[in-house]
Amino acid sequence: MKLLTRTVPGPDVAISRTEAIERWNTPARLALLAWTLFVPLGAIIVAAYWAMTEQDSPVFVGAIFPLVMNQFITALTYAFLASQNPRLRAKGLWMLSFIVASPASTLLYWMLHVWPAPRFPKLVSGQYRAE
Repeated sequence: MKLLTRTVPGPDVAISRTEAIERWNTPARLALLAWTLFVPLGAIIVAAYWAMTEQDSPVFVGAIFPLVMNQFITALTYAFLASQNPRLRAKGLWMLSFIVASPASTLLYWMLHVWPAPRFPKLVSGQYRAE
């Protein structure tokens, strides 16, 4: 009895033109990592400062709102990148993880799918050429 399996092409095989991340260079990928890490690190810094200075003011809690909004935008960005990734099998599971555990899942997605994504800088006669 033959099992039906679907093979996923390797990281250096172009699949479609819808992949957005493959045109990004190394500084752009690292900038996305910095943006991804900004919210968890910012929240840790704000919480640590709040605990060390023993703040009672509810105004200080307002510093968390921009971090929450930035994390929401980050999760939407990663949801868009995941929806454009033809190598990804469990897109729905990734979308759910971006909603439930956004800081951890965005960092995990960056490590698994953004950094090792293929780099195809030139489009030559309709075919990708790795350089």
